[in-house]
Amino acid sequence: MFERGGYRHDAGPTVITAPFLFDELFELFDEKLQDHLEFVPLDPFYRFHFADGSQFDYRASIEDTLTEIRRFNPADADGYLKALSYVQESLRCWL
Repeated sequence: MFERGGYRHDAGPTVITAPFLFDELFELFDEKLQDHLEFVPLDPFYRFHFADGSQFDYRASIEDTLTEIRRFNPADADGYLKALSYVQESLRCWL
């Protein structure tokens, strides 16, 4: 955690996007994750606060994210979809 410009920033992982990795970790020790803890879905996953008082809520679905993007600039929604497509294609190369 660090502060810059009057804002507090978490420099570590703040969103667990791959819970299966935790299952694998517990399995390494012959344990089951559900015997020790329960993951609870968050809504929103996280929230951005801007200097003008506006906020952006990042949620689980692509459509919800597109809705938030469109509130700021409808034209940016296409860029987000292109970015998602690029990431998906990049991941296919690694799998």
